[in-house]
Amino acid sequence: MAPEDRPIEVIVPSAVETLDPRDCFDAVSLRASRLVHAGLSRIDPETLEPVPLAARSWRWASPTALVVELRDDLSFSSGKPLLAADVVATWEGLASPTINSRHRRLTDALKAVTIEGPLRVRFELSHAHATLLSDLEMPILEAADASTRLRPWRSLAGLGPFRLATGSGDRLRFEPRDGGVLPRPARAIVVQPIHDENARVVRLASGHADVAFGGISTRLFPALEANGITLTEMPGSGLTYLLPRTDQGPLSLLANRLRLSAGL
Repeated sequence: MAPEDRPIEVIVPSAVETLDPRDCFDAVSLRASRLVHAGLSRIDPETLEPVPLAARSWRWASPTALVVELRDDLSFSSGKPLLAADVVATWEGLASPTINSRHRRLTDALKAVTIEGPLRVRFELSHAHATLLSDLEMPILEAADASTRLRPWRSLAGLGPFRLATGSGDRLRFEPRDGGVLPRPARAIVVQPIHDENARVVRLASGHADVAFGGISTRLFPALEANGITLTEMPGSGLTYLLPRTDQGPLSLLANRLRLSAGL
């Protein structure tokens, strides 16, 4: 296979659990799912602001009402064009106890999602909700799939620039496609789980893998640089939860908690 035709291999520390966006929660599954699926918005990597993706535009009709215009050039990987009905069904499905999505909380502030035209959707909030635009990053499913759990996650059609082609065990191959939210990619992508950190470094340093998604500690960076791999750094965002136990132990005392929060 010519180098320009070889798939881009992404090595990850754990297998993709699911590509169903209603259930993706771990970092590997979330990132992989966005190859196949896409939402109305995305987060700009530079500004971290929500910008339209499957949406063409949006406007606030009031502090609690957002009107979204959909792009007219998109289709699911099944070939079905994106319509407002798919958006409404997706968000109604997220709120449904029957679907039991792990992201159901995204619908807590929603009063209603309604169709205003074939490519226009209105989101009505029960109260002002600052993160609605970033919440719209939640991928859209076809209306027929959004309200059921009948199809396995490998068969769900999405709006992303790839479709899931094959899978051998935990190894997944994603093929480029037309009609997605981004221009057709130049190459296929293979997501390959490799659980051992040293094995990930060897595969990357040898040229068998092209991208490592996390799972490589800084102490191994010199080994990569010694093999001609250039390392660059850039600012990023992350969220870490600290869950102290305050019913017993040192942190049961308010004075100690105040000292901890002050960094003392």
